[in-house]
Amino acid sequence: MQEHSQPHIPPKVERHHLSVDVSHAVEEAGEHSIAAQVTLPVPGAGPAPRVALCCLPGGFLSKAYFDLEVDGNYEFSFVEYMARRGFA
Repeated sequence: MQEHSQPHIPPKVERHHLSVDVSHAVEEAGEHSIAAQVTLPVPGAGPAPRVALCCLPGGFLSKAYFDLEVDGNYEFSFVEYMARRGFA
């Protein structure tokens, strides 16, 4: 029987949030912005990410579709799962 080694999985990830005001480019009154989140493996936990995944929720979905958190638990988060395996 052949054994398969598991990849090294960092203990946690870093979440970085960015919001850009685009009110000047929108004809509707009020404040308008575009937001993004980048989730990365903890620095030094492995090689730097070589692939960046761009996850765009559509319709009525939000970023929570890809980064599901339940009572502080990210066990079901796609972005955390992938970041812990070396993706950005």
